[in-house]
Amino acid sequence: MEVALRLAATLFSVVPLVELVEHHQAEILQALNSNRVALVCFVLNKLVDGLHETSLSADCIPDAILNDILSLVLHEELRISQVASQFLSVMALELCGGLERLLSYLKSKAPPTLYPKAEHVLRISELVVKLAVTEPSKFSLIEDSQLLQPVLDGLLVEDPLTNLNFLQIAKALSSVPLAYDWLDSRGVFRNLLNRLLSMDSDGFRNLILPGKFQFLFYGRIRDSNQSKSYWRTHCL
Repeated sequence: MEVALRLAATLFSVVPLVELVEHHQAEILQALNSNRVALVCFVLNKLVDGLHETSLSADCIPDAILNDILSLVLHEELRISQVASQFLSVMALELCGGLERLLSYLKSKAPPTLYPKAEHVLRISELVVKLAVTEPSKFSLIEDSQLLQPVLDGLLVEDPLTNLNFLQIAKALSSVPLAYDWLDSRGVFRNLLNRLLSMDSDGFRNLILPGKFQFLFYGRIRDSNQSKSYWRTHCL
């Protein structure tokens, strides 16, 4: 293993990213599909470094490599998932045309095939929301991709843990003014208020109630006169 890492370090240190992915694609794909966590993370980190250093467009990343890294976002090993997400974020935010390419690529995938588990949908949603929060000026582009729809769906699921996770994602998203307006226009805040009122018989009330209140207040729903009236009439 140590020998493999030393060889990989030498290769990445002397070969530019573009040449690396063009002429050593097979080796990169083999490393990304390794069952050795340290090797996969090492290669991903080096690819991230290469993205920081290149001035080329996102088209320099072959589809095969992009596809494998997207799959690694769903990896059961959290370290691998985090670095894979970092690669996609850097590609989207730093490379010319990166965001457009990533959104198009994600949208082209059939959700049941790409995201067979609720946790997978959550991870992709976290990635998309991170892009929206980091580049708020691109929110309209992200919204048009329809990749934020799972966030709305996740706020309506019955499973309390899944619901709480999507509340945290929506909370982050609501920090973007355009995204806040988008959530409000979809009735998210009003629906949450109504659901809070019907939770008396919910066995998981104590688990998810703090998250719902936190999201509502963070989203500044209490600041509108209409909401203040609603709270005074129905919640106090």
